[in-house]
Amino acid sequence: MSQHEETYNRSVTEWETHAVESINHVRDVLKDHVSPLLPPNAMILDVGCGPGEPAASYFSNLGHRITGLDFAQSVIDIARARVPNAEFIKTDILAWKPTGEYDLVLASHCMYNFPFEQIRSLVFKYTNCAKEGGLVVVGSSTRVELLEKGEIQFDVKGWAEGVQNVFLGHTFRSTYALADTWRRLLESTGLEFMKLDQRVVQHPGSTERNLASFLIMRKTAKNPLLGPYPWPETLPKPLPSGSSTWVAWQNVLKRMKSDVEMVGDVIRDDKYKKILYIGIGIEGMAKWDNVEYLDLQEYIKNDTVIPFPNDTFDAIIAWGTLSFCPSQAFVQEILRVLITTGPACVILHEGAPDNEFINLLKDGAGNKLLHPGILLAQVEETLKKAGFADTAYSETESFLNLADIVEDRRVEFALELLAAITNDQQDVQKSVKANLIEPLKKHFMGRPMEIAYQGVILTAKRAT
Repeated sequence: MSQHEETYNRSVTEWETHAVESINHVRDVLKDHVSPLLPPNAMILDVGCGPGEPAASYFSNLGHRITGLDFAQSVIDIARARVPNAEFIKTDILAWKPTGEYDLVLASHCMYNFPFEQIRSLVFKYTNCAKEGGLVVVGSSTRVELLEKGEIQFDVKGWAEGVQNVFLGHTFRSTYALADTWRRLLESTGLEFMKLDQRVVQHPGSTERNLASFLIMRKTAKNPLLGPYPWPETLPKPLPSGSSTWVAWQNVLKRMKSDVEMVGDVIRDDKYKKILYIGIGIEGMAKWDNVEYLDLQEYIKNDTVIPFPNDTFDAIIAWGTLSFCPSQAFVQEILRVLITTGPACVILHEGAPDNEFINLLKDGAGNKLLHPGILLAQVEETLKKAGFADTAYSETESFLNLADIVEDRRVEFALELLAAITNDQQDVQKSVKANLIEPLKKHFMGRPMEIAYQGVILTAKRAT
């Protein structure tokens, strides 16, 4: 049991007495700004639901269908007793996988204990599981006294991580941001800003004041898996493909559990007869029957020509290739070697917008890396024009495992690995390492032994 779970298990009833003004604020926001926008019998996800008050009980009384998530068992037990018509699940929200789409995703005052990287992943998850046109509502607060005294040091992105916070006599390290920073993060997932509701709350018997903020956002037609938004006007250069870069990628893949197996199921289920896999690190992969393998490095050395005749394959899997080969010439090569008639399938995998590994690379390189969302959208448009009308996006998640590296060397090891991937020139690598020291220290506060690699898969199928 974590320190956070143990604390909340012991103090849930004390919290309800202590946080009465915050609870009233939440209830007012739901009544005045959220409830009027919901359809009848709405599907609602209440993240960090607490003991069922105020959100779950309020919405249940209105006839809506509630799924509440929390990590503390005693809190879940109380919620189930108070709101028997709702579903409550004890879970780690970072690991939880949504099973449906929601008219409202509510995350009220539940993300303080996460570092920024994990907050970013959670926000993209919330947006992804909201229905198009649905709402995402996020509540946060910041200590007024700390703001007035300048004791919260925000970074260049507007976030303050590792801030000491005392809650009901227990000390935690918290992450804070002001409303404008939260709004930028939410908009980067494709959400549209609707309303900001703020109130200074002061709890009974305390002189402490908190600026509580609720952002009410609506999901637009933008696909969060193709973010972050807004898209840049011009694309930076592809990832470098020098010899040291390939070695670094090989080292990464050796430490990373691959997502390739999941597309193997797709291919086998559809009974495609001849398949081509293009990617990095092929020699270390478990091989499938009836699959040809093309190492991406060999493709680039071969003047970006796929060394197979026209009309050869009925399925192609391209794993992490667009970041190295973003031109339309690569897509045209894929189409050239695919069969021209009959069922065919193209599967492409790239990094997701909340990909911790890629975002660390961006921190090191000054955000000069390619935007996978733009590349996937461009490829999807090309494939649709070529008759691949059935397209869909899905998420994946892998982890770069660093458990075998002793703790006091973990930052140094990750610095060497990330710098080598970003550039093969020593002077550039030195600059990258300097940029990455603090981001990596903060990262390992939240994930001590791994770096997450969230991915997006585009599947495009042609029926005939």
